[in-house]
Amino acid sequence: FFVMDELNKQVVQQVLAGSSFANLPKHVKQSVGNEKQYNQIICKYYLKRQMAWKKDSLIARVVPDSRQYYLQLVKYSHNDLMVYPYHVQDELIRGMRLTPFKYYYNIMQEVMDSEKSYDTIPNFSAADGVRLLGIGRNQFIDIMNQCRQKSWLWNKKKTIIQKLLPTEAKDFDFEHWWEVRLSSLTEEDRRKATEDELVILEALYQHQSTGIPQLAGYFNKRNLMDLYKKNIIYFHLPLEADDKISVPPLGEGFVMNRVQGDYFENLLYQIFVSVDERTTLNQLASVLKIDLEAVKTAVSVYIRLGFAKKKTIEKLPRTEAEIEIMKKNAAISKEAPVWDRSWIVLKETKESEDSADSVGLPWENQSAGSGAKSKLALEFYERMGLDPETLTSKRIAFMFDSTITAFLMMGNLASGLKSHAVTLFEVGKLTDEAMDDFLQELDKVSTGAEEGEAQRYFDHAITLRNTIRFLRYNEQNYLPGSDGGVDLFRCERLDSLESDTVRRILMNNYALVISMAPITHEVNSITSSVPVHHGASIPELNSPWFSIFLYSELQCGPPSLLLPLGSRLLHLPEVLNDYHLFLVTAFRHDSQVLPANNVLASINDMLLVSPVLIQGYSLEDEEPETVDVALPLPLDATEEAHVEDWNKENMKNHPLVHKIVNSFHLQQSIGFIRMVKSSFNGESDWVAISLEFGMPLFDIKMNDYVCDAIAARKLFSEENLQKHSYSMRLLCLRFLHFVEEFTVDLASELNPDQLPLPTVSVGFDKFSGLYTRSR
Repeated sequence: FFVMDELNKQVVQQVLAGSSFANLPKHVKQSVGNEKQYNQIICKYYLKRQMAWKKDSLIARVVPDSRQYYLQLVKYSHNDLMVYPYHVQDELIRGMRLTPFKYYYNIMQEVMDSEKSYDTIPNFSAADGVRLLGIGRNQFIDIMNQCRQKSWLWNKKKTIIQKLLPTEAKDFDFEHWWEVRLSSLTEEDRRKATEDELVILEALYQHQSTGIPQLAGYFNKRNLMDLYKKNIIYFHLPLEADDKISVPPLGEGFVMNRVQGDYFENLLYQIFVSVDERTTLNQLASVLKIDLEAVKTAVSVYIRLGFAKKKTIEKLPRTEAEIEIMKKNAAISKEAPVWDRSWIVLKETKESEDSADSVGLPWENQSAGSGAKSKLALEFYERMGLDPETLTSKRIAFMFDSTITAFLMMGNLASGLKSHAVTLFEVGKLTDEAMDDFLQELDKVSTGAEEGEAQRYFDHAITLRNTIRFLRYNEQNYLPGSDGGVDLFRCERLDSLESDTVRRILMNNYALVISMAPITHEVNSITSSVPVHHGASIPELNSPWFSIFLYSELQCGPPSLLLPLGSRLLHLPEVLNDYHLFLVTAFRHDSQVLPANNVLASINDMLLVSPVLIQGYSLEDEEPETVDVALPLPLDATEEAHVEDWNKENMKNHPLVHKIVNSFHLQQSIGFIRMVKSSFNGESDWVAISLEFGMPLFDIKMNDYVCDAIAARKLFSEENLQKHSYSMRLLCLRFLHFVEEFTVDLASELNPDQLPLPTVSVGFDKFSGLYTRSR
């Protein structure tokens, strides 16, 4: 999780261990240089992570004065436009009078004064700025336009900006369980306070010495907001190791600007995609292998911004009867809370009370426990005769890539989809608790009369909706012991985590993993045998290597040539000379169709940074005819050798299709085989160009067929999942043995960060079969 920059890993290990320069190993001392340079590394390490100054810490030896350190911390954070360091706000507010409002005010002023774009402010900092200053993109642009209208006073630009910026924090949402703390109270602060506010200040002052936390719910909500805006109080968010949080769909408070890439921002995104309301903060820290306090810090920022809700909190009374119980408890015990009436919202009717109790939203205040189950889930448990309390929290994980979020955001599908699309993109995850609302929005999408690219948007939205509905709380494919739910993951966000962390998340929380098909080549596919994965089992299956392997096994395929990194192609191979269109695939990139007139230049540019697969695709200027055959094959599919006119209806009977299924034992697998009508040396024939594993989302009919086949053949039964897993292991071993022939040291190259690199050019065509040639 560390952003290393120029810091040597061994040096960082010594910083983590708290080693002074005198105690450094000899070779580390040599790499550092001298004690002054080592101290600079220590400072940079602490500042990058906005770490607190502690008397017994390494930073205290380098910067003995805590105030001097925090001045450096504020300057560093300000210059990098980082999120306000709330975890050290006691020192910043009480010692330096630097409130979050003042911090973001200074940032906004400097960005405007420098005439920089609003987009230069990173996502989370921008969102916090909107919360406290009320300045989003539109307000920022409006202020800048007003400044430019007074261009004759441009030399006094800073003064103009100051007049246009707010003078105090705007009202924002806070919760009853937040702890209220006093800043360094002065006589001037007391003079500014009203009588009601002075009562609150007196109560806070009296309890300050006792150390008993004073929660916001004890005081009038409006008075607290006014005291906050006068910089007299601030809020601390008490979080414990066994607390749980939920992440609702991101609302208007989230700002899609840019990713900064600093340590804390990376941590925020890593927790975003890892957290769910079934996992405690302590368990989350264990899965991510990071310090619990760092997790608490990140989660508290989510909650402040409104991106998450703490679930394990004491409920506020919602009826007069509950208020009376609260008063009686307070009379019996001094520790029992008495919530101020300004926080209590009474239910209007008995019907609304029953409704709210039976079906709660996941981001509403919940008491400790597993959280509210949807009506769909409760009905499912009743039909199946299941006791929710005895079930594990494991469910199905469905993996998608950024094309889905792009379709949901770009297409004019349904107005309410945007917040969910933003959540899927930025958080990288949508949990089952938020799925009912997501499906309601997807239900508003209709096929319509769209054509071309627009139709793709609608088709993907519909197949995604149908797939989720099929997988969730469905007795036809229920995984024994699981809770029946489905979580969605964006694979690009998961790819930002370490591979071991991803494995721990999947093993702890999921009974089955399913990937969409096809899925982008730009990130690693999920490598998982436990839980079983319906998708590309290893990253190499989702790479050009697998195309060459497939053609070699079938002894049939389009003319193809895999070129190693750094090679140069002076002219096309003879077998490719007659082609007008080529399918070109660089490692870690999706395939693209290129015309013959610029294919050489494009390939040579790609070869500077990656191996490249080039394939003859069409002898004409138009793309060839293709047919996709869904897996598993229909039960009535029978191999036929002599068919004159292969088409979409009978391609399931093609000998090559059956050879693929039988050779790789794909009877229990889902996905599709793409057949293409290929021409070579004057002959035209159907060949398999690709084999994709997972749930097809690009075709409504194919998606419906695969879902029906899963249910009819019980493909998610324990027996069939074991058969699928065994078949995929055999295929992967066979495939990796093939790859090993064309690499230097496969074992050392098999890591999550890169694909094995070819050392020679590997080609295939119908007449020569598999062949190699030197660079």
